[in-house]
Amino acid sequence: MKTWSIPLFIIALLIVVTIPESSARRTHLTAEQLDHLQNIQTILTTVLTLTEEGRSTGESIQKTVTQRLREIGYTVTADPKQPHDVAFKVKCEERKTWTGTTPEGGDAELADAPARLWKGPACLFTYLLDGKDLGWRKEIRTSFEDAIAAARTEGKTKSGQYALQQLAKRVEVYDFPVLISAEWGQTQRLLKLLHEPSTHKLRKLKILSVLSDLQSEEALPQLTEIMKDKDL
Repeated sequence: MKTWSIPLFIIALLIVVTIPESSARRTHLTAEQLDHLQNIQTILTTVLTLTEEGRSTGESIQKTVTQRLREIGYTVTADPKQPHDVAFKVKCEERKTWTGTTPEGGDAELADAPARLWKGPACLFTYLLDGKDLGWRKEIRTSFEDAIAAARTEGKTKSGQYALQQLAKRVEVYDFPVLISAEWGQTQRLLKLLHEPSTHKLRKLKILSVLSDLQSEEALPQLTEIMKDKDL
């Protein structure tokens, strides 16, 4: 098994250069909204998958999203009739459609922010709190923009299905559970994940980065302690 050796200065660098996205965004939320977000436990997940031929089954991506959220302790349902605290939505398309303007600065400068000029396969992650879109958006994309050409190169006749298969692989590795937990200010959930022996070192680095972004006073002592870990 390959082992990772991450020098302490890389952790410090990640903490210094991270854009304080969650912290900045949360200043615009009401006290009631912040309290609601911090206490989210049950998530309604909705996955929409579209190809140029129309809507496609999103069972694979739905299963992955559900599994990954459950792995960090959330209760997940796909039934809108069931009680839930928040609606988490994933929209995956063979050819991305744009439905809004791109902000300048802040989120727009992040690697996983929605790209205005990208027209290829992409998945957009959003959530609704009490039916309101609070403006959090993350996007993952394939390595290719032309799904038809990419599918043809691989000997595939269905470009839409090929694009969704490649997006499904990205959903499997993209750490949206950590990002959404940070967005909701769930420090304790992130700290628990940080201290679990099974958590990979690279994921620990991501958690350290988002926790520093949150500027949580309760996390500071534990962050200080874990940065002494020689294994990192």
